[in-house]
Amino acid sequence: MLIWLFLLGITFSFIIPAVNLYLSERKIPYIFYIGYILTSVIFILFTFVKYNNLILFKDVDFTNFFSYERIINSIAAIFYYTFLWHYVENSKRKKAYRKILNRLIFFTFIASVFITILDVFKFGNNIVDIVTLVLSLLVIIYILILCVKLISDKNNVFKIIGVGFLGFMVLVTGSLFIDTVPALSFISDNPHKLYLIGVIFELTLLNYALNLSNQDHIKSLSLEKNSMEGLALRSQMNPHFVHNSLNAIQYYIQRNEVDLSENYLSRFSKLVRLFFEYSRRTTISVSEEIVLLENYLIIEKLRFEDKLSFNINVDEKMDVEEQHIPTMILQPIVENAVNHGLFHKKEKGTVSVNFIKNSENSFTVIIEDDGIGLKKARKIYKNSSKNYQSNSTNVLEERLQLLKQSKKWKIEYSIKDLSDDDNKTGTRVTLLFKINKL
Repeated sequence: MLIWLFLLGITFSFIIPAVNLYLSERKIPYIFYIGYILTSVIFILFTFVKYNNLILFKDVDFTNFFSYERIINSIAAIFYYTFLWHYVENSKRKKAYRKILNRLIFFTFIASVFITILDVFKFGNNIVDIVTLVLSLLVIIYILILCVKLISDKNNVFKIIGVGFLGFMVLVTGSLFIDTVPALSFISDNPHKLYLIGVIFELTLLNYALNLSNQDHIKSLSLEKNSMEGLALRSQMNPHFVHNSLNAIQYYIQRNEVDLSENYLSRFSKLVRLFFEYSRRTTISVSEEIVLLENYLIIEKLRFEDKLSFNINVDEKMDVEEQHIPTMILQPIVENAVNHGLFHKKEKGTVSVNFIKNSENSFTVIIEDDGIGLKKARKIYKNSSKNYQSNSTNVLEERLQLLKQSKKWKIEYSIKDLSDDDNKTGTRVTLLFKINKL
């Protein structure tokens, strides 16, 4: 009796995580999964009552239990197949899976209806056995095909489900052999125990697979959230560019400088296109980053009327096409260098961007300007009505925070006021990019 209570308790315990999965995701497949567990519990309860002759159920007639057993198993199987039918919705093999599952559901349903009719009209057991055998063979063939497809699937969740289902079928087949071959009765006095162990084995792996899938789903949602937040941050830069650029274009038009206004407008439209293109991606190549920075700095150079110069240098060891970098990290820093470092400088100023290859998984970017420096910039903004903390600085800080949460990149960020050194002015920002291998 203890072994039956143990098996019943284990099977029933799977209901709680199944309900939690449904409540967390509200997906249809989990309803059928819960139905499958409940019918398995009912089957174990019936078996428990029959083989232990409980006094509580002494007046219940179990002579037709074999028919009840097959009907309950059929209902459980239909719940399971229907669960899989819905669960494979996003699989690349969706059509192949559903073709097999449709046939399994059909044959199982026909078998359960046929067995019920035979039982009601009291046909001979030989007819029942023959029909059951034919339908069982068809079901077993399709189950084996389904298991092979599941196990060979690239998705680990489907692999685990396939292994669990195959293990269940092996143990069920074993219980049938023991039940029909007297010579094998020494293995177990009750072949149903093997069946129940198969149910528990299958439920254990299925529960593990679904939890694994749920964790992947949560991670996917988290990454999508970070991606959308990153997109929102990148889009915050567009109004700033639009405002400055349109003001400059309007200025040239008012001065009747058509060539300059056309040049500015052409550069500006190209920059906007780059922003929209890169906003859809989490990383871009270094070569694409350079194109973006060049276009931005050329526009600022036009706005500053040649009071601004810039240079971008790349380490020969760095493959600018293959090396990738998170989007919208460097541009806000360059923007700060121009607007806070060089804007208040009377003489011509220079911004330099240097890409340095450190190792296979790390590189450094140094952005330096010869402007007025951090201390003077802070002092100027402190005495004005404007807030020193620029929009680009906010975007940069939030972008770095998002990248830190993603755990794919480790970025070390440092800033130095060059005015602290003798005979130098300006600001140097150093970023060390390390790619974490997940």
